[in-house]
Amino acid sequence: MTLRKRLALIGLTCSMLLTLAACAVTNESDETVETEPNQTDDAGEDPDLSPPGLTIQVGEETVRPVLGIYRWSIDNEDGTTTTTVVDAAAPPELVRTMDPVEATSDMSVTFDFEEEPDDYSIRIWENESTTTGSSSDIDLSGQGEVVYEVQAEWEQGEASYAFSLILE
Repeated sequence: MTLRKRLALIGLTCSMLLTLAACAVTNESDETVETEPNQTDDAGEDPDLSPPGLTIQVGEETVRPVLGIYRWSIDNEDGTTTTTVVDAAAPPELVRTMDPVEATSDMSVTFDFEEEPDDYSIRIWENESTTTGSSSDIDLSGQGEVVYEVQAEWEQGEASYAFSLILE
């Protein structure tokens, strides 16, 4: 191969690499970070990039639900926004390792968000892919283990929390 062909090949390779590198740069005005659910980097998770926590009181028992899917945005105060998008398994899978709390239909249930959402709803999961609808109140009728999902919305984004109860 002649020197001229080698230089042309090197030039073509460099321009292709530069083109690919330019395509990989994120938009300067908005940044989206995708991570695995419930994982943090070595430095720890920035609390501003995740939704508020949720604690649930069922009678005298405290339930700490599993954070599921969420999308959360923060204003960087320089004209840019950082958005975190996290995907997760369905709620029945998320709660599989939790110890469900026992509950009866006459127990009170309260939701304590670290920051009150603009709106939230509660869904009951029948199996891995089917829900029975959505309500603003928790339904404690029925028997056996029931998986609940709380879907909450704030100005900064939305989040899903999963927990299970054993209804008697």
